[in-house]
Amino acid sequence: MYNLYTVVLKDTESSVHIETDDLISIVVIGVIMLVLAIGIINAFIREMKKRKQLLKDFEKPIELSPITEVDAVVVKKKCFVKSCGTKMPESVREFYLTFSTFSGEYKRYSVSEELYLSVDEGVSGTIALVDDEFFDFYFEG
Repeated sequence: MYNLYTVVLKDTESSVHIETDDLISIVVIGVIMLVLAIGIINAFIREMKKRKQLLKDFEKPIELSPITEVDAVVVKKKCFVKSCGTKMPESVREFYLTFSTFSGEYKRYSVSEELYLSVDEGVSGTIALVDDEFFDFYFEG
């Protein structure tokens, strides 16, 4: 059973016949396009809100942890090599310096290879700590 709708154009005497099934298809496609457009607009609005919040966060001052400086002497250097894996073994080198502070404490920290190679035992300087974690060692030489 087919129902025919007739749309008459005002300026012409011709008419266009649209079947009910075609009309339903046009409405469904229109609804899908409307939903997609709303989704795209909604995503755009959410992205703009995120960017606005990021700009607000960027303007806030950053609170940095204080740097603690401790005078110390390098008393020991240690380098470890670890091998990992069986099929494709990989070696990892770790470098450690042990310091003696002037208060009598001994502290061992993991350091970069560059710092490890640039200091010798007996060198005195200043350890920089951030939240009690090693940051750097300043020395003359």
